[in-house]
Amino acid sequence: MLSYFGFTIAFIAVFAAGRRFLLIPMLFFIVYGAIGNAISHTYWVILEGGYFPGFFTAQLYWVIGTLLLARLVSSWRVAAVATSAFAIFLVSVLSLTMQTA
Repeated sequence: MLSYFGFTIAFIAVFAAGRRFLLIPMLFFIVYGAIGNAISHTYWVILEGGYFPGFFTAQLYWVIGTLLLARLVSSWRVAAVATSAFAIFLVSVLSLTMQTA
């Protein structure tokens, strides 16, 4: 919970106080924390062929993560391309990891 508190304070500081350098923790939270969560939970459900804990809430991150990223970079197109590219990359990494395990 402490990390979420840090991300929340960074988010407020970026938009309220103009502290642009704090975008780095926000970018990590959005890309890996939200979008990565959505990608990996969806992948595991498809791989297992059944429910995986966190799947339903992770589906909200497909939308929320992309919305936040679009707000951060001020472009829907860039956010959609980045989300798609990260999905392709993460699914490839997860697939390789599952094959070697």
